[in-house]
Amino acid sequence: MTMPSDPAIEAYLDRLDRALEPMPASGRAEIVSEIKSHLLDAKRKSPRRSMQSILDSFGDPKQVAERYLAERGLSSEDPNRSPKDWVLTAVLSRYLGLIGADRFYTGRIGLGILKLVTFGGFTLWYLIDMILLDLGRMRDTDGKFVQPEREKKWGTRVLLSIFLGFAGADRAYLGQGVLAVLKLLSLGGFGIWWFIDVLLALSADRKNARETHESSVVKWVFGGLAFVALIFFICLGALIWHFSPLIQINNQRVRLFNGAIDINGDTGDVKVGDSVVGGGEARSFEGTQVLAAGAVDSVSLHFVNGKAKVSPSPDNKIHWKFEVKGGENSSASLSGREFKVDLSETGSANGELQVPGKVKIRVEGVNGDLSVERPRANVEISMVNGNVSFVPDKNLKYRYDANTVHGAQSNLESSASK
Repeated sequence: MTMPSDPAIEAYLDRLDRALEPMPASGRAEIVSEIKSHLLDAKRKSPRRSMQSILDSFGDPKQVAERYLAERGLSSEDPNRSPKDWVLTAVLSRYLGLIGADRFYTGRIGLGILKLVTFGGFTLWYLIDMILLDLGRMRDTDGKFVQPEREKKWGTRVLLSIFLGFAGADRAYLGQGVLAVLKLLSLGGFGIWWFIDVLLALSADRKNARETHESSVVKWVFGGLAFVALIFFICLGALIWHFSPLIQINNQRVRLFNGAIDINGDTGDVKVGDSVVGGGEARSFEGTQVLAAGAVDSVSLHFVNGKAKVSPSPDNKIHWKFEVKGGENSSASLSGREFKVDLSETGSANGELQVPGKVKIRVEGVNGDLSVERPRANVEISMVNGNVSFVPDKNLKYRYDANTVHGAQSNLESSASK
């Protein structure tokens, strides 16, 4: 009858296998199998005895390994392993590597000074040294490799995961050099991998810092989420790169998303990809409205794309003249006490609106260029994208109330009095 595997036995044998590293793999497997057989025999003979008590009677895995190694003339200590503390070296490398603190600690004084005066070799040497340490290839002054301890400690892994996990130090501590380098170069997988590894460290076996069955479930759940998030950020970064710069403003031209949307203020055309919004044959939309005394309080202009100028009328009439493209509906009509010039149904419009002096002006536009010249009454402007310019009448005083969400705004100074 085969006894079910006990987690305590597996953890004990895992520590024993790592302590036997100087021995060939075949020899390690033979010893581990032998010890496991002895442990199971002891449990069968004393079923009421706890497994922890049996393990304690066998002794610490490292001591057991040293006995087997001594019988074969081997040592548990690697002669090529530096006595320098790997964890301290990792802390110095990450936080003070730019000034060569890691090289000073490992006894490489000359390299430390050179790294200091070059600010970590212009940061490139700083990065290379972290990678060398993660892969266990950084040497001390005696030419020995600075490497993590064989017996992993739960507390050390947790602290490294929390404070140095963004740079992969926790993975390097577990001997996973390649993963450590990948984590370092991705800054902890954009923070997601870092967070997952902290959870894994907290749920690991407290005796050997290895992952338990429960932590493996956590790993797969959060690993899947991290993979989805990683793909999302990669795609987002690719889109930002492809559409950079996001906005360009050059005189009368506005380009959005690296030219995906091109608004030409001179012609009033808006290009989206390869298509021109408002394209087609240009047609004229013009007219004149005679105003009876006191019949109109305000004049409004509405357009989506284009270039418009609003200026004083030379007489007591409203004049408009626009070149429009696209759409069919262009209208000018009196609604209550407001005269409305509506070009919002056209693709683009380019022209001028002249308004009598004491009539209020209201303009609503989406994309394009608007110029208001020498107004003599209140002006209200609402624009989403584009450029708005204002030419004051030198004989009048103005009060400005401007609000810009994105972009630049000139310094508009109100007069001392209205």
